[in-house]
Amino acid sequence: MADDVRKKLVGVLKDLERRASDVVGSAVVTSEGMLMASDLPSDVADPRLVAAMAVAALGIGKRTVAELDQGMLQRVLITGSEGQTVVMSIGDAHLLTVLARSDANLGLVFWEMSKAVEEIKKLLY
Repeated sequence: MADDVRKKLVGVLKDLERRASDVVGSAVVTSEGMLMASDLPSDVADPRLVAAMAVAALGIGKRTVAELDQGMLQRVLITGSEGQTVVMSIGDAHLLTVLARSDANLGLVFWEMSKAVEEIKKLLY
């Protein structure tokens, strides 16, 4: 991937975090778990591990909605006592992962993620 595309992706992530102040970090990952761009806090585990876990979570989510005949997966939400992780598909080959505060306004986070996904699609497809 060209360095200018990576910089633009990081810009989209930073904009997402500015618009949704409850978001503390984010990343764009390939469906194979390769980290393309990130703006994750320095105290978070290895960003490559975040990428791999996001792909695994999305895979389980897709399988779950398929097996339960619940239509198309919109997002995966993982809620912990100290924060939340949201994973959303960007087409078939990429995904957006967001780390949010435990008391985040999820409606705003989901809305801003959807806008970011559209911006990222323009850069990647």
